[in-house]
Amino acid sequence: MFLKSLTLFNFKNYGEAELTFAEGVNAFTGNNGSGKTNILDAIHYLCLCKSYFNSSDTHSIRHGEAFFSLKGVFELNEKEEEILVVVKNGQKKTIKRNNNKIKKGGSRVCFERIHRASECFIGLCVHHRPEGGTSGAKC
Repeated sequence: MFLKSLTLFNFKNYGEAELTFAEGVNAFTGNNGSGKTNILDAIHYLCLCKSYFNSSDTHSIRHGEAFFSLKGVFELNEKEEEILVVVKNGQKKTIKRNNNKIKKGGSRVCFERIHRASECFIGLCVHHRPEGGTSGAKC
């Protein structure tokens, strides 16, 4: 699976942004507070339909706005799959896959239904050094 593009609207510090990704590893660079981690959280949100950081969906709505939307276009088995998430103040979130509404079902929602969620993060590796161990990469 490959994330081809990501569109954010009123998500955290982003008013509007559209990103296109290359196959393989993609790197985000920028000053502190510029929104690099928010891009990763948007990808997490598309894969698991929830923020990694905020327990309430509405906390991810840009300050002063009424909603946010995220759209990801994934390539899976040589087919495009589009995931759209919309969160509005005072309403339930809307999740669509290829324009078909997905109903929430327990803790397994969103892209997990069509593929393992961890596959969304291919190319986004976290380098770490276990305590007392050698450095390694967890992907």
